[in-house]
Amino acid sequence: VDDHGWAYLDAGSGPPLLLVHGFSGSKENWLPLMPYLVERYHVIAVDLPGWGASSRLDDGDYGIPAQVERLAAFIAALKLERPIVVGHSMGGHIAGVLATRHPELVSRLLLVDAAGVPFSANDFAQRVLAGETPFNVDDRAGWARLLGELFVQPPWLPPRVVDVLVARNIANHAFHDRTIRAIAQGDAAFLLQRELPLLRAPLTVVWCERDRILDVTSVEAFRTVPNARIEL
Repeated sequence: VDDHGWAYLDAGSGPPLLLVHGFSGSKENWLPLMPYLVERYHVIAVDLPGWGASSRLDDGDYGIPAQVERLAAFIAALKLERPIVVGHSMGGHIAGVLATRHPELVSRLLLVDAAGVPFSANDFAQRVLAGETPFNVDDRAGWARLLGELFVQPPWLPPRVVDVLVARNIANHAFHDRTIRAIAQGDAAFLLQRELPLLRAPLTVVWCERDRILDVTSVEAFRTVPNARIEL
């Protein structure tokens, strides 16, 4: 799709359910959840272009609008019949704009701690606005710091596994820098908020009250959507 090969997980049967990961994430982020879904749904968890095992082009545009159009083409390529679309963080921003720009493709929208709407400026947001890329780490200490921001209870990983993940992160520093500038600064940062009045798909919003990346005050933006269901 759009000169990119896509890697994705495909399991279960029933209505299609499309899972879209967040910044620096991958399809594997959904593995702990998938066993609860595959008995009722045909589950597809994607690696977005540029991420995971999917293709990345040196001159590729991996901002929100470009990824929205690629995801729409991916749905068409797999002939998915109006899937339920679930998006987390950056993936929620992409999924939400997909639902506003391609309403014929989405039956329901579920956003999990989604980007694309304003919130009280926490430490993480201030660092991004100052030009930092908090997702970049250089060593085990930096990895521990990042996990402490991503998780209320950070998971333990064997040190050798941490070393591999740090090495992968270092290899992606330049891509992280370029992409976070494209999606988190300027007009692009709140594209979803601007398009929410166009949303027609039924909406469910799920948020962690202790989210240290995308603050829970984000949910106020979704209270303007008629009949939206919000779970904290």
